[in-house]
Amino acid sequence: MYFGRRNSICSSINTGASAAHSGANFMNYEATGSPITGGSIVSPPISLGIGVDAAELSFWMHAYGANMGTLNVGVGTSATGPFTTVFTHAGQLQTSGTDPWTNLGVDLTPFLGQTIYLEFNLSNVINYESDMSIDLVEVSTCQSCLAPTNLALDFLSAD
Repeated sequence: MYFGRRNSICSSINTGASAAHSGANFMNYEATGSPITGGSIVSPPISLGIGVDAAELSFWMHAYGANMGTLNVGVGTSATGPFTTVFTHAGQLQTSGTDPWTNLGVDLTPFLGQTIYLEFNLSNVINYESDMSIDLVEVSTCQSCLAPTNLALDFLSAD
């Protein structure tokens, strides 16, 4: 019923990750309880002001459970939104809690030059078999570098 930090396995059967992808902690949507509808978590501000060519969001997701719901990842310029959806996934990705996590990438190039907030929102949750987990969230961007000059070849052979 909430996104929060998790440092142990999910307690519900037939749902959830058995361990973190990286380290000991990960974000987990715990769907046990009532009423179960969904939840969201918003990142701190992320500056894409120095990027010049491209920007990408990368994160690891574990979505095991028959009633997984829909994850929407949104980008906004305020912590309270509105958020523009840049990624959507519905249903489970894994078929057991011990299956490997899936790495996902999202293009953030349209947001270069801005300070953004990311929202991870899980909706359409039906019951306890909806424990979705997110780990190792990274945002990277290309910065301008000087082109190489005065290149020289010291040795060249046939093989």
